[in-house]
Amino acid sequence: MKKILPKHLVEKYILKVISQEYSITVHPQHSNFSERLIREIQDQGWFVNLIDEKMVIRSNDPLKIARLSIALKNKGYFVQEE
Repeated sequence: MKKILPKHLVEKYILKVISQEYSITVHPQHSNFSERLIREIQDQGWFVNLIDEKMVIRSNDPLKIARLSIALKNKGYFVQEE
């Protein structure tokens, strides 16, 4: 049987996790990123910086950035998690 944690402990843990910043670095496949991909990611509310032909994406939500990382890997991009 699984233990259920008290609500106040879970809320405290979530606030601690979301207060940190997580980032991934995405490397292009063969050439620069398409403007459509960059716009698509920005429209979803991500913080995006282009540095030396690499895309650095930041978020405070580790689950959302993990989902984005998997989606970009499935598209064939090399994703470096930091």
